[in-house]
Amino acid sequence: MRNYIILFSLFIIWSCSSFTERIISHSSNYETKPKWADITKPMFKKEGKVYSVGVAEASINAKVSTLARVADNNARHEISRTIVNEMSFIFQNAEEGVTNSGELARFYGNEFSKHISSGIYQEERYWEKVKTFDEDGAPKYVLKIYSLISLKESKLKKAMKYALNHEKGLSKEFKAAVDNHLQGQITKLGQE
Repeated sequence: MRNYIILFSLFIIWSCSSFTERIISHSSNYETKPKWADITKPMFKKEGKVYSVGVAEASINAKVSTLARVADNNARHEISRTIVNEMSFIFQNAEEGVTNSGELARFYGNEFSKHISSGIYQEERYWEKVKTFDEDGAPKYVLKIYSLISLKESKLKKAMKYALNHEKGLSKEFKAAVDNHLQGQITKLGQE
């Protein structure tokens, strides 16, 4: 009986392990998946630059150039989304009597996004073909493209100041408080 339990346990372990993702092939300029190609930490700071990672996934037959553009845009979106979320948080908790905090956050976020677009640089891309499984357990193959973009930290800070200096009826003190909070968030990006 003990042998049957051991065999059954081994079978369960084997069958579960056979349904995990497996990389079939990847970018030839890498021996292994680069450390930055990880969406658990989509933004980080290093050596005076803020980096953002975007990823796109589609069927193995997808057009690579289109998928690369989607990954690039996802990385750009991550930077803008982070700033807009921080601005929303600040405006919602403002004591200055700010009304329509969501509208203000979107306005300043849009101004910020417009200002940084020229300063974003495509650093690297990494692709991998992955064997995975659909809901029914049937194998399927997908293509994943990771995009790493960067923006000089000084350009990011300048863009935030630029966005905040558009007149929307906020006091200098409040703008300074928002700027200080956002600068602190940028500093935290480099910390684990």
